[in-house]
Amino acid sequence: MGDELRARWARCLSLDEQTAGRWIAFWAATHDIGKISPGFQFKSPSAKQQLKALGFAISSSPVLPHARLSAVYLQDELSDPRNGAWPAVSKKMAACVAAVVGGHHGVIPGAGELRNCRNSLGQGAWVEARSRVMTLIADEFSVAGSVPPCELIPEAGGFWLFLAGLISVADWVGSNAKFFQANGRWAGADVDWDEYRQLSQQRADDAVRQLGFGRWSPRKTGPLSFTDVHPEIQSPRPLQKCCVEIVSHTTKPQLVLIEAPMGEGKTEAAVYLADHSSHVLGGRGLYIALPTQATSNQMFSRIEKWLRQRYQFEDETQRINLQLLHGRTGFSEAFSELLKIAEIDTTETRLHHAIW
Repeated sequence: MGDELRARWARCLSLDEQTAGRWIAFWAATHDIGKISPGFQFKSPSAKQQLKALGFAISSSPVLPHARLSAVYLQDELSDPRNGAWPAVSKKMAACVAAVVGGHHGVIPGAGELRNCRNSLGQGAWVEARSRVMTLIADEFSVAGSVPPCELIPEAGGFWLFLAGLISVADWVGSNAKFFQANGRWAGADVDWDEYRQLSQQRADDAVRQLGFGRWSPRKTGPLSFTDVHPEIQSPRPLQKCCVEIVSHTTKPQLVLIEAPMGEGKTEAAVYLADHSSHVLGGRGLYIALPTQATSNQMFSRIEKWLRQRYQFEDETQRINLQLLHGRTGFSEAFSELLKIAEIDTTETRLHHAIW
């Protein structure tokens, strides 16, 4: 996440950046708390026998999706923590966080879906187990003695979508056995917590780096010439020269509308403006939307070619993510080739980050 975005989301929560980061991490880490319930745990016959022996009772309530149960539990627990392991947030804030966390598999549950679900969480030992895990998570991210987030400020548009996306991607990365399963097995009940925590942090750092999510920082320079960004264009067209003039007076994010006949170099002009945003204004990348899959495929190849000549890193840890987003990406030879280079198996997940 870029510096400007971290500062923006912290302002949204009326917290300093470090405290905001702790709360966001705490919320994200609780996304699977609904798995500590009879319906989920008793799916495994061996786990069922062990848990029954430890006093975990079977529930006659319906078996519900664990994400929905996470939302139901957090809706109550965040606003009224039974063990005081973290400061309470308002009921409105708790409801919003719970809904977003409960949507980490792609669908944010509505109020109707969360109604009458609490019995499926289980009572007795289930309550104590969830409380213990929540306390461990709260301690891990040091939210116990911190200032709780306030209601979002009016300018906080997009925060909940950001949080939903962050949790979904973090869940995807954390579920990848390639990075987190050691010696062919997951952590068991006899795990040493301190050792496990340190090892997991290192693995998370490795996963983020290898997947290209590292904090790549573009060069902070003044406005570049059009030829600096597009070396193949030695004589920019009038429209393109106009864009150079625009950025020479630009110090803040802006909206630029370009209307011109075919062949005037609108795409190159737009890419030039996006490059300026990344290298001078602190932006993070670009997104190009086109009306059809065919035109998207064609543009994908053009942008790949441009990225190759624009960014040539000597440090192998610095990478640029390039993505093709439509329903038939699997039929794109250019995109499939990038996936092979990145060593990403298309059969494992539908979320791909092609890295070159």
